Amino acid sequence: MTSCCPLFDCIAFATGGPDLLIINGRSDETKRLNCGGEFVACLTCSYSGKLLATCSNSKVLKIWDASSWICLGTREVPKSVTALCFTQDDTYVLAADKTGDVHSYLTADMSKDGSFLLGHLSMLLAMVITRDQKYLITADRDEKIRVSLFPNAYNIETYCLGHTEFVNCLTLCYQYEDLLISGSGDGTVRSWDFKHGILLTTEHCSKPDSKDQKSNSISCIAASPVKPVIAVAIESCAATTTI
Repeated sequence: MTSCCPLFDCIAFATGGPDLLIINGRSDETKRLNCGGEFVACLTCSYSGKLLATCSNSKVLKIWDASSWICLGTREVPKSVTALCFTQDDTYVLAADKTGDVHSYLTADMSKDGSFLLGHLSMLLAMVITRDQKYLITADRDEKIRVSLFPNAYNIETYCLGHTEFVNCLTLCYQYEDLLISGSGDGTVRSWDFKHGILLTTEHCSKPDSKDQKSNSISCIAASPVKPVIAVAIESCAATTTI
């Protein structure tokens, strides 16, 4: 599990233990951060690149300054977190949990209780918030992608339906503001007009050799901020595929 902090040329790696490994791409300097618990369950960098959020398997949520790597705030969350994301202005960090709920926490004061935003009927695996902060998009274990208004996320704009397995990857295209890219356990990467719930394209990145085999799931998707290109990591594959 990795997250990039582009402003400070750093990459954060979850090591499989309680520490987070920070590597500076320019100086090759490394630093380890203790995130609490036995291992880091999830992490994410803010859109500005100034903040990093981590949550351990012990349900300890921390906010880090990505320039000094000082912990700015920490708190325990009530349920195991499965996905994190920041609002575009870094004001809030959003935490999705295994019961399907999303709560928001004020990054400037982590001592304050979180605010409930929305709930799914199954475990949430991925979420993104649009750059204009008008939509919160969440994906769950039951193949559904939900597009909700933000911050009043009880208002559902639409659903993006078509995957046949769990949806565990979501990313927004930098060049086209209405374009959502999703990845799933069905081995497909799909593009959507998310505001209208319309499936645009389906790319079969992993096809089983026989009917008895399952497709290799998509494990990660990253969008280029410079060109309309995405990189796709496929489970059990040795390389990253770009389409």
